[in-house]
Amino acid sequence: MSLVLNAARRRVESGKPCPRLYLLHADTGVENSAMVELARGEVAKIRAYARRYGICLDILIAEPSLNEGFATRVLSGRALPSFHDTRLRRRTAASSGGT
Repeated sequence: MSLVLNAARRRVESGKPCPRLYLLHADTGVENSAMVELARGEVAKIRAYARRYGICLDILIAEPSLNEGFATRVLSGRALPSFHDTRLRRRTAASSGGT
């Protein structure tokens, strides 16, 4: 991102036309809150840099719809939570005579 922004800045400062730039980011809604804040802060810094130097920048942040969230799918019965090493449990249950 730094290379692109610096190249765009040089182009604008030299009076040459600069094409519109797009920053694509995804917020899945399951990241650690510290990482979410870090990402939002970095996006804000990039937006401020582009404004300061007259760079045309569109920032697009993709987010899953509420129906595609893990909790919604599990609670609605459309998905099952994953279990760690279910193959081991099946073998252990089968070898002990359980199901």
